[in-house]
Amino acid sequence: MRMLRPFDEDDLVLFRISGGASSMLEAPLDSSIPSEEVQEFYGILVHSGLSITDVNTLRKHLSVVKGGRLANYASPLYGIQH
Repeated sequence: MRMLRPFDEDDLVLFRISGGASSMLEAPLDSSIPSEEVQEFYGILVHSGLSITDVNTLRKHLSVVKGGRLANYASPLYGIQH
């Protein structure tokens, strides 16, 4: 998200994150949660027996970047101030 700050509505930003690479990008909605706890929670989810769809649904409710939020952050259409 820091990389997006210098850009404005006149810039085109492309990110290609696929094949599980998004699991390496994280920022929790609650910044007071340590990254170790986020990693532990995701480890529990992955080994929980839930489907990947269910795991991703839970992850996106705890993340600043999952579930399309990174795209929203990068889009001037959403009026988000950096």
